[in-house]
Amino acid sequence: MEGDDLRDAGLIASAQKLEHYEIAAYGTAAALAGQLDLRDDQRMLHDSLEEERKADAALTELAKGEVNQDAAAA
Repeated sequence: MEGDDLRDAGLIASAQKLEHYEIAAYGTAAALAGQLDLRDDQRMLHDSLEEERKADAALTELAKGEVNQDAAAA
């Protein structure tokens, strides 16, 4: 259905917005942990940051590969 394509594009956009907030938060916290010489915490936060970047990349691929095209055609 046409509405489903637009809804899916909107959901992906919303999910990416959240991912970007998480990327900013983990990046900031990791940098602060590094400045405080909390290396174990910095590594843990950096790992979380990388997970969020991967999730964002997966959402981008999904949107570009199919969903946005279908939504634009709707």
